[in-house]
Amino acid sequence: MFFVLIVVVVVLLVVYAKLKYFTLRGPLPGLPPQFLFGNLIQSGLLLGGVSLPQVYLAFQARFGDIFQFWLGPTRVIVVSGIADVQHIFSNRKIYDQGDMAIEQMSLLLPDALICTRGAKYKRHASIVLPLFRRGKIISNLHLIVDCVDKLLAKWRLSPPGHIYVDIVIQCQNLLLLIFGLIAFNYDLETLDDNENGSDNELTRELRDLLSTMEIVLFSPPVVTNIYLKLSRRHRRAKAIIERYLYRIIEQELNENSESMAQRKRTSLIASLISSLQTNEKLEAIKHDEEKKGLSRSELLNEMVGFLVAGFETTSTALSWFIHLMSKHSRVQQKIKAELTTHNIQHSFSVDQLDSLIYLDSVINEVLRYSPPVEATVRTLTIDDRLPESGAQLFKGDQVLIPFDPLARNTHHWSIDPNLFYPERFLNEDKNHSPYALIPFGGGHRQCIGQDLARFELKIIAVRLMQHVTFGDGGPELNAGGHLSGLTIMPKHVGVTIHFSGQTISSESLILLTIQLNILQSIINLTINPDRIIRATMLLNDIKQTLSIQEVLKETESMISHTKNSFIKSWEEFQDVYNTANNDNTLKQSKQYEEAQKIYDEINKADQEDRLIDACQREIGQLTTRINELTQLYMANQITNAQTVELGQAVGRKYFAQLELDKLNA
Repeated sequence: MFFVLIVVVVVLLVVYAKLKYFTLRGPLPGLPPQFLFGNLIQSGLLLGGVSLPQVYLAFQARFGDIFQFWLGPTRVIVVSGIADVQHIFSNRKIYDQGDMAIEQMSLLLPDALICTRGAKYKRHASIVLPLFRRGKIISNLHLIVDCVDKLLAKWRLSPPGHIYVDIVIQCQNLLLLIFGLIAFNYDLETLDDNENGSDNELTRELRDLLSTMEIVLFSPPVVTNIYLKLSRRHRRAKAIIERYLYRIIEQELNENSESMAQRKRTSLIASLISSLQTNEKLEAIKHDEEKKGLSRSELLNEMVGFLVAGFETTSTALSWFIHLMSKHSRVQQKIKAELTTHNIQHSFSVDQLDSLIYLDSVINEVLRYSPPVEATVRTLTIDDRLPESGAQLFKGDQVLIPFDPLARNTHHWSIDPNLFYPERFLNEDKNHSPYALIPFGGGHRQCIGQDLARFELKIIAVRLMQHVTFGDGGPELNAGGHLSGLTIMPKHVGVTIHFSGQTISSESLILLTIQLNILQSIINLTINPDRIIRATMLLNDIKQTLSIQEVLKETESMISHTKNSFIKSWEEFQDVYNTANNDNTLKQSKQYEEAQKIYDEINKADQEDRLIDACQREIGQLTTRINELTQLYMANQITNAQTVELGQAVGRKYFAQLELDKLNA
């Protein structure tokens, strides 16, 4: 009888838990959650290898811009309607920091800014937010450049053609080094060649802490509490990190007052330590509204939080940048052209950095196309109704705003958002809604370090583009994909790194010869819009593998032969061009005039360098125009005249590339 009673009680508890925590609530759509696992298994998150951004996009396509979702036992309301998102971010008194974020991170950093609300948040924010203002950031330009040079020096040691498959780790090492120096004036030695190949003690324990944070992020609080209490590894990491950080604090406190006052203007750690409470016991008994400064415990939590947040997001964004550049050689060439236009050589200033508008567009497109963080969460302090969807929300509800459904929504972007196309921010999508691109969140709880992250990313991108070109390491090694951790990292990155002036083997210059031969047929076709559209589809599949390679100088006889062969091929193309087109207006177009100028220049060229420069210039111009017209085709915005122009550009590029290949052979 007693056994039966126990069984009944257990069954009732399971039914109660199922009805209370694992049942759809209200009229909002969603997938009925499973007991204990919520939607984790159904969505493929737990066992299917699907990432959170992919899940949010799939559920949005199925249920619309607002739906319920269960992350295990935690219910969230996912909102991606742009007017609703704007409403949430604009009403800070209704939508405060999410309970989910606080419950997770407070187990590790209970006094960090991310875990605070109300008066305590205001006190911390008044101290922390000014640390990331532009005046404190820009003085670190040369420090960041020096760190990147350290990474470039390591890359130079690898043999030509080496495929780097550890780009994510190398980006993490770079950003750890940079942030350690910027924030705490401490060298974490992550790019040093240690004799035993291992990190120093502090760096090693920071990596352990990051591993613990991933466990905290994806585990129920009960499991996390048990792990933190039983894990010797975590306790050791915590103790060692605290020891190092307290040592840094003591070193700063030992500085004389004049030195500290001077360093406060540009040093994050000096400014932070100047906020230490002089009498912690007295401050502890005050109400939150009356407290001033930070206690040592609070200061330590903020320092650890800075270290984690200060490098993780930016290193992930940098990993995506390198991966996407290896897939889009045209974008790399345009960045390099912009650096040349603005005369950015070995060293550069903040003003020169600010002038790089195209690079800004590239960084925005990287953050839009592959946001490092998948979402932000808010919790309602009172009942509210969303304006766009009309959904009624209640106090205590957790609202999750995913970034990918906003960044990939065709209603918010003129050019297909599934295309990687930085030029969108210069033209058609220049005036996009600010809420369609929120990689650092929005409202009063958005990422406080986003200006520093963008500054670091832009400097690193400039330095890399000054010295290297990234190549695609192959469809398997460089497949991309998502790897979920504290951020959404690229799962497979495999790139080649070619330094400017580095010798290129003849094998590396064979660029999909068979596929290029397909493009030859365009020259032999009568210019026909339907045929060109089919050819354009072929071109779209292979256009990312076409890149301008630096050519090697050959003997004078080879140069002369190549020059004559190029001119002969150009003349043959002109015959096809003139006979295949009856539209005289095309011959008067700017594109034709520019091509004619280059042809005349080739005819007059008597020296090797002029020939090579003219060939490269022609290929660069045609590559840019082909990609622009292809993007218009993919967006269904191409005209018949532009379709004809696309076919002509492909033909001209084929001949130019063919002669460059012969020159290098």
